[in-house]
Amino acid sequence: MIGFCLAARHPDLFDHIATIVAGHTMTEEAKAANLESARLLSAGRKTDAAEAIVTFLYPEIRARWVTRLLASVVARVSFPASYNPSDVLVAAEALGAFDGREILPTIPVPVLLVCGDRDRFVPKAVCEQTAELIPDCTFKLYEGKDHLGTILDKRLPRDVLEFAGR
Repeated sequence: MIGFCLAARHPDLFDHIATIVAGHTMTEEAKAANLESARLLSAGRKTDAAEAIVTFLYPEIRARWVTRLLASVVARVSFPASYNPSDVLVAAEALGAFDGREILPTIPVPVLLVCGDRDRFVPKAVCEQTAELIPDCTFKLYEGKDHLGTILDKRLPRDVLEFAGR
């Protein structure tokens, strides 16, 4: 979402931009999970913050120990060693309030948008709407992939490099 704003407001800084698992907005449930995660992270509770996201992304996981184990891995990978707690809350609140439908049509540079069709943060319909609003958008939808699955998909580096080299 930040990339969309930068591309729209500072196109002189980019020849093109790749955005992964992003859309003009998130679902209300995603906003709530993101804000709860930010509250926990700002309190220094990294694993709990990751658990809020994991629980949202994978509600089908019934065993709390599995969720907690996955959360501990996500926390180590996703959260830097040091951060400003107030920045975390400001960022989560900004993402929750963001609706990029007005700025997307003003992006003058080519955009690659890669999403998964099973993403609970940015659903397929939001990704499709986002792609339609960007004048020069290459849209790739990874079938059967969720938020993390799209980010970790082995096709992603190739797709980004191919787009960057066009």
